[in-house]
Amino acid sequence: MSQNTLKMDLALPIGRGKSDESSCLIRPFLQLLHTGIPPGKINYIFYRHVDEVSYNLGSLCYSEGKRIIFFPGFQARDLLWRIDKKGASSKYDLSDFVVDHFTLDRDFKKTHLTLLKKHKTAEKEYPATFKTLKLDGNVHFWFGLSIQCPSLLEPTPETITISAPTPASDAKRRMQEIIDARKDAIFHIVEQADKGPFSSEEFIHFNFFVCPGDVDIPKEHVFLSLPTKEPIVMNFDSQEPLPYRQHHVALTGTDKKIAVTVSRHVGKLKNNVLTAIYEG
Repeated sequence: MSQNTLKMDLALPIGRGKSDESSCLIRPFLQLLHTGIPPGKINYIFYRHVDEVSYNLGSLCYSEGKRIIFFPGFQARDLLWRIDKKGASSKYDLSDFVVDHFTLDRDFKKTHLTLLKKHKTAEKEYPATFKTLKLDGNVHFWFGLSIQCPSLLEPTPETITISAPTPASDAKRRMQEIIDARKDAIFHIVEQADKGPFSSEEFIHFNFFVCPGDVDIPKEHVFLSLPTKEPIVMNFDSQEPLPYRQHHVALTGTDKKIAVTVSRHVGKLKNNVLTAIYEG
């Protein structure tokens, strides 16, 4: 079977440098590149820090199987924490793995992680499932992400280069699938509400919700998975008020939106990157 090299360069005016295959901006296309299976519809979320530098927060995908998938842009191996309504926490040690993506079931009631081993020799879902938390207004809390500093996210590239050997007979279709996956997507930039100088004693917290349209997430839910107690975070300062900003991200193919809240807090995380689920 003859093969071609499929190569596409996609420009991002907010970035700098180039991406590589491990980037969250490219990983949604790997199944298409390797097996020919369409990726569904894709949208990107970028985080612009207070210094105006942009980072990749992640890619959202609405799959052919009608599932919402998130490919995170953090570069570190991490721990998954389970936080309850009293702020108590327990952990799952994922230090031997890299988080590849989160998959949300079609009914939004459960999610699971897909992990890669350290050297990416195998893929594994771990653990099998976690329940999401249903809130008023048919809103579901999906997961939380905390990072000690923005440089733990991938820097946003100026150019995304997608390249892979491809059967010559299928190269044209695969290229069109990449174009169609991004068609009509409006890329989102999420930011802090507080644009003051960022201290090394602060961390950034994101929460992800699934909601029916542009529903405002009530303040009492914005900090559901925020780490506030030891051992997950040290020297946390529960200063009030806690400013935050929320953004609603659309995905072509579904009327649901992903609400992303962004806030900053005083404290030192036990691990530089933490993902969290919440059990009420």
